[in-house]
Amino acid sequence: MEENLFILLNGRRYSSRIWKSMAQKTDRISLFKIGGHDTLSLSDRTMGHLQSLPERQGQGIMSPKSDIRSAHKKLVQSRRNPVPTVDVIIEIKNKAGKKGIILIKRKNPPFGWALPGGFVDYGESLEKAAVREAKEETSLKVILQYQLHTYSDPGRDPRLHTISTVFVAKAKGMPKAQDDAREIRIFSRDEINFPLAFDHRQILDDYFRRKELKKEPRPKPGKN
Repeated sequence: MEENLFILLNGRRYSSRIWKSMAQKTDRISLFKIGGHDTLSLSDRTMGHLQSLPERQGQGIMSPKSDIRSAHKKLVQSRRNPVPTVDVIIEIKNKAGKKGIILIKRKNPPFGWALPGGFVDYGESLEKAAVREAKEETSLKVILQYQLHTYSDPGRDPRLHTISTVFVAKAKGMPKAQDDAREIRIFSRDEINFPLAFDHRQILDDYFRRKELKKEPRPKPGKN
């Protein structure tokens, strides 16, 4: 059964017999799924060994040696994907009982004040990631209320292309700066009059605009 398995690399197929023969000579060969096919993620060391192999005929069809590295490079470049992240707008009251939201001052670049958030772990849902990141950076256990929006501008994060799903949550207690947070504070809307990291100014503008639209008109006083 194993002899009938093929691994696709940039449109060319290689039999499992070839990779099995390489097992003791190379480091780990990572397999992942693309379009329902098993695809290789090869290290430089593995690439070097592939180039030293003779070309094969029949079941194990090797591409010309000069094509192997370029084929893999094209595959990796063509399959680069944005990285999923989450941000959380945490609604909370300060010590005086005034409503506000939590911002953290980042200890790692890009520096500045920002919403709590971070990267989604493999095998983790967006919701669980949001709750986890909020806990790690603020020490608070949050209750998610709703999903605000997803932000995908390739330039939103100067480090790499990320796609952030933003949640609105509620929490009680006093936050404590943890993990990536150097400082932490509860801000009212009027107090957030300074630049924010990433695209978090746009996110908060959208959040406050939605709050305004969702406001129910106050009932008119009745006549006695």
